[in-house]
Order: sequence, then structure tokens, then C-alpha cells
Amino acid sequence: MKRMGWRATFASAAVLAGLAGAAIGMATAAQDGPGAAYLNGGAGEEERQELQQQGAGYTLLLRFANRGSGAYRADVDVEIRDAKGAAQLQLAQAGPLLYVRLPSGSYQITARAAGQTQTRRISVADGAQRELVLYWAAPPDEQEP
Repeated sequence: MKRMGWRATFASAAVLAGLAGAAIGMATAAQDGPGAAYLNGGAGEEERQELQQQGAGYTLLLRFANRGSGAYRADVDVEIRDAKGAAQLQLAQAGPLLYVRLPSGSYQITARAAGQTQTRRISVADGAQRELVLYWAAPPDEQEP
């Protein structure tokens, strides 16, 4: 068997690690840069469980669902502003679970889906997780006759 150099071995390991990460987080997104850090996704049961484990240290959990059926939604545009009005997070097509790491304080959450906008105010504290569930009318093809 041909022996690979350290560069080829490192490159192969990096590619495999990237593929494994993509397989695990296909419908999740994480951001840890300017603005608030977040985890987004949860389309399937396995993915929801993974997000719940990873999201333990986040100060806010937003859940998006349809009124009546409780079916999760993943089509919500979200904006979070602090008490001074500064945007902390702007995210399109979020959900059904959105974990956000915010510093202690008060925030305004604006969420848009199905032609409706909902606004809520919430306070978060370090070391604790607040949860907010937002419901929308089910899309016409999912409504009961």
C-alpha cells in the first residue's frame, strides 16, 4: 500500500470531517460571529434531539408551529432587537426550532410567516433558557375541511 504524506492525510481527514458535519447538520445552521449565536433547524425527530442537546447553553428557544395541529413550521423570518433597538439577529426561513444565545436583557422578537407578523417582548438571563412558542394558521392544504 502506498504511504500518503502528512498533507494528503490531513486533507483527507478534513474532507471526511466536513462530510460528517454536513450529514449531521443538513437542515441545521449555526452561526457564531457578529450578532447573536444561534442554532436553527429540527425538521426531523433525530435532528430535533441533536439540537436540543446542542442548544442547552442558549438563552432563548423559539418554536414555530401551526395552530390546531401543532405541526412544526420551517418558513419563519425572524428579527430580534435589543432594548435599544439594535438588531441582534435577522434570519430568513428559520425553524422549526431556533436556539439563540443572547446576553441578559430585554428583546423584541418579530416573526413573519403565512402573511402574518407577530411581535413579542421577552427577557433572558444568563444561565437560564426562556422558551417562546409562536403559532400560525396552517397553510390551506393542511387545514381540516
